[in-house]
Amino acid sequence: MEKEQQSDSIAKAKKPSSTRKRTTKSSSKSTKKKSSNSKAIGVGDVVDKVTEATGVKQLVKAVVGDDCGCEERKRNLNRMFRFYNPMTEEEKKEYAKDLQPLRAGMVMTRDIQVKITTMYSRVFGKRVKPSRCGKCYENYLERLQRVYELCDES
Repeated sequence: MEKEQQSDSIAKAKKPSSTRKRTTKSSSKSTKKKSSNSKAIGVGDVVDKVTEATGVKQLVKAVVGDDCGCEERKRNLNRMFRFYNPMTEEEKKEYAKDLQPLRAGMVMTRDIQVKITTMYSRVFGKRVKPSRCGKCYENYLERLQRVYELCDES
């Protein structure tokens, strides 16, 4: 009996790795296409995400073509029904001068972090504090850029 157990354990140890059953994390992941991670800044973004998720957007593009007016409608809805406060003229100038030139991965001084969080807090009505999270600042700047572009158009 002991010999059988020993021979079984030796056989398992010598078994080629290709015949062993392996479980990988990648096999359980879905292959769905990820949508944009950016948060909605207005009703236009919400409508865009819903039409994309339901397949309406693809259907309209198939029937009408790529220039179906979706982007213009999205911009107009974001301007009319927004989830943010528009930038003041002073904030637009400060953003264009100090914050827009920032690139991902740049080291930010404490003064720049305070400018970003102060402007973000006022524009989006959500209090954020300066932190060491670089990804947070990338997200703040991305959302502020979208608001800046919408304010610049109107």
